[in-house]
Amino acid sequence: GLTMVRHFLEAGLVDQAQEVAALLLEHGAPPRHTNMCGWSLLAYSLSYQDSSLELTRTLLSHGASVFPLSDAFSPTSAPFRVFLSSLVRAQSLSSARDTLSLLGQVMARSPARMKAHVLSSLVAEARYPNLQTLQVFKEVREALEPHWRRPSSLLHLSLHASRRRLGLKRLNTGALPVAPRLASYLSYRLTLRPPPPSPPSNLQDS
Repeated sequence: GLTMVRHFLEAGLVDQAQEVAALLLEHGAPPRHTNMCGWSLLAYSLSYQDSSLELTRTLLSHGASVFPLSDAFSPTSAPFRVFLSSLVRAQSLSSARDTLSLLGQVMARSPARMKAHVLSSLVAEARYPNLQTLQVFKEVREALEPHWRRPSSLLHLSLHASRRRLGLKRLNTGALPVAPRLASYLSYRLTLRPPPPSPPSNLQDS
């Protein structure tokens, strides 16, 4: 299955992982496939942060989901939980900022769901804090919170509408009938700036 591509990541072959995943997806591999451990390839990719950014972009543009299957149950294998866990290990956002921006743009399509999932995941993964975990998680929240606290820009809304209208198959043919810069936004190769940040708040705030 698609999750076997993780072996390329484990061997440090991130470019090859992206190429093989793209080939499998183009031939019908389900982007949300999970293995027996409940992990998707997106979760594995997010654990490698920005070093696996191209693979993460490829998976998201083909329909992989950042959210868990059920809003009522967010397992440790949920992609965003895996990403946060990697930040706990790294104790820094320095190698994950581009990935965080991309995740913010993708999850912002569902602001209420995003808020619930981000806040519950932050609390769950901060249960056993290390030296800088709470500071790192504060930065994560401050980066993502504007997506659910402030209205989406017209550009955000138009891009989401365009992705729905064009459909995943047309988006991934590489021959979109749109300007190159717009095509880059639609394929997640470029990310939009979030709305201006809200004032800082504690993890437990609603």
